[in-house]
Amino acid sequence: SSGINAEWPLRPGAVFEEVPHYDWVMKYHDDEVVRFTVWDNVKRSQGLDPTLLIHSSAPWAVKNTDVKTKEEAGEVMLARLKEVFPELPAPKKVIPHFWRYGQIYKPYPGAPGCVTISENPLVIAGGDSFMNTSNLSMCAQAAEILADRVKEGFNIPNIPMES
Repeated sequence: SSGINAEWPLRPGAVFEEVPHYDWVMKYHDDEVVRFTVWDNVKRSQGLDPTLLIHSSAPWAVKNTDVKTKEEAGEVMLARLKEVFPELPAPKKVIPHFWRYGQIYKPYPGAPGCVTISENPLVIAGGDSFMNTSNLSMCAQAAEILADRVKEGFNIPNIPMES
């Protein structure tokens, strides 16, 4: 066992006719149910109807995955979303979806950022599952650690960035 435990978060997609203008595309929320939202139609730069993907928090998903259907869990998340964004209209369509693997709620022991599995060929496992916390900033930090390990493994020197 790797020591990493992942849960199956719910990610309903809510499709709207029209929505208020927001000055963000992706947003993390300090909420026990709704952890992350992203305007998928903006992210994909396509002329789609406004589509908001709503990601559950890992602890909430762990607690609710086995006791609720994806439709029931989606209803709870949409009710919570309405509390977070009361100005949102009712969606015209909702597509609830459980991810097979998602957020990490128990990281790799010691949280090293990455682990070298093999030196030759160079095989490295890394990401926010190898950090103390699973979130966007830890994912970016893990990517830097992983990139440094790859450069080290291939003897690539650090090149100073010019300002």
